Amino acid sequence: KNNSFPPTGKSQKHYYKDTLYICDGYDWVLATMNDTDAECDDENKWEIQKLNGTQYLCDGSTWRKPSGDEEKLGFCTPSTIGKMNSTVLRNDTTDYYCDTTGWRPATLTDYIGECTDKNKWEEATHKNKHYICKVRSWYLATPTEDSLGFCKPSRGGTLDSMIVSGEVRRVYCDSSIWRFPRITDFEGECDSSKFYKVAALFDTTYTCRTTKKWTVLDSIEQGIGVCSPKIKGKIDSLKNDSISYYCDSTKWRTATVQDYYGPCDSSKLYTEKIFHGVQYGCMNARSWEKMTAPTTEFGFCTPELKGTLKLDKKGILYICDSTWRKPTLDEALGECGTSNEGTIK
Repeated sequence: KNNSFPPTGKSQKHYYKDTLYICDGYDWVLATMNDTDAECDDENKWEIQKLNGTQYLCDGSTWRKPSGDEEKLGFCTPSTIGKMNSTVLRNDTTDYYCDTTGWRPATLTDYIGECTDKNKWEEATHKNKHYICKVRSWYLATPTEDSLGFCKPSRGGTLDSMIVSGEVRRVYCDSSIWRFPRITDFEGECDSSKFYKVAALFDTTYTCRTTKKWTVLDSIEQGIGVCSPKIKGKIDSLKNDSISYYCDSTKWRTATVQDYYGPCDSSKLYTEKIFHGVQYGCMNARSWEKMTAPTTEFGFCTPELKGTLKLDKKGILYICDSTWRKPTLDEALGECGTSNEGTIK
């Protein structure tokens, strides 16, 4: 091959076996599009031509070869803006999106569009994953949403259930998210119009307290109901329970002998009552007291019995003196004086 050219031979072009060569003054080299007579200006900007097996793009002033991602994906031009392309490189598939800056890795919105106020609550699926448009952003479905669907205003107030670890879990749609149900979802807030109301949610029973809160019934309330002003003074007991309970208008408490028989006052003075197997007495017109020996055997020490002596079952002597007590020697035997001098007792 003769590598020398006469001065007039430089820039000569010849085709050889469908390949265009150009003389660079020293050797024949592969020609580029810029070596041809093809014009490149604003009129044919973005035009693509192929020469010697290589594509060229007119960028408005010169022909250029593909660079970067263009070598894998082709040129990104106005005609391909908004389009997808993909390539497989080392077993890794990457999707690319053509925008005004060129090719870039595709984002979620390239597939399913932007999330705006106009399409809020719309759903979309991409690569078997479910999304919903909220607050100008796409949100991936949670496991609960994958199972039950998305919670959104059109499903607000919906009650549903799902199996979690072998157990049934109930959930409530509050118009934006699935969550555990609350008694207020069905009964509303606890206010004065609902005080003492009883309502059940599944296996749990609640009541509206005067604190304006729904609370779970305690074990006593579950057995005999809620204490309210309407049943103030009621006495009741749980099944198979010997304890009695008294409603004091807002809550149950253990009943007392006074709850059963009324206050110990002058009208009940020296009255005896049995309460839960225990003997009580109204001895001082102030309070009921448990009766003890020897009062339980003799009865009350009343003013009429003052000075009376009695023997109990054990042979112990007592005297009535406001209460029963053991007498002094003089009280038991009488005064020792001239009238009974020498008397033996």
